[in-house]
Amino acid sequence: MPHFGRGVGRRKMKALCEGLDIKTLDDFNAITEEQIVSVDKFSYKTAAKVLAGMAEHAELFNKIQSIIGFKQQVTSGDRFTGEKIVITGFRDAALEKLIEAEGGEVQSSVSSKTTMVIAASTSGSSGKLKKVHDLNNSGKANIKLIDLATFRKQYLEQPASTGLEF
Repeated sequence: MPHFGRGVGRRKMKALCEGLDIKTLDDFNAITEEQIVSVDKFSYKTAAKVLAGMAEHAELFNKIQSIIGFKQQVTSGDRFTGEKIVITGFRDAALEKLIEAEGGEVQSSVSSKTTMVIAASTSGSSGKLKKVHDLNNSGKANIKLIDLATFRKQYLEQPASTGLEF
C-alpha cells in the first residue's frame, strides 16, 4: 500500500481494520489518531502516515467505494485458529488465503510468537530457517518446522470430516 508510506502495508492495514472493527470506508474515514494508536503495534508515527494517506487519497477511496465497497473476510473453518504461520522458500497466495480462512495468521517473518514455518525444504540455510533453529534451541519458542509436501499431506489431504475439500 504505497499510499500510506513505508511500513504500512496490507497486513498492517488489515490489523488496523480488524482492531477497530472497520467495515466500511465511512468507518475508516472517521478514525482518529488516538484510535489508531490504541491498536497493537501502531505508534503515533504510523498513525500519522495512515491519516496523511487517507487525506491525500480521499477522492480515490470514495471512487473505489462507489465501485466495489469493502468485503468482509469469511472464516470457513478453524483448523489454524491461533496459529501464526510463516511461509518461506516459495510463494503461494492460495495457501495463504486458505490459512487465513481457517483462522490462521500468515506472518512475513519468524518471531518467538510464530507457531509454524512451512518451507520449500527444511534443510535449507535461509535466515528464516536459522532463526527457527535458534529460537527453538534457546527455548524461547517451540516452532514447528515443516516442508511443503508434508504440510500438504498432513493438513490438506485429510478426509473431509471438516466439511471442507481441497
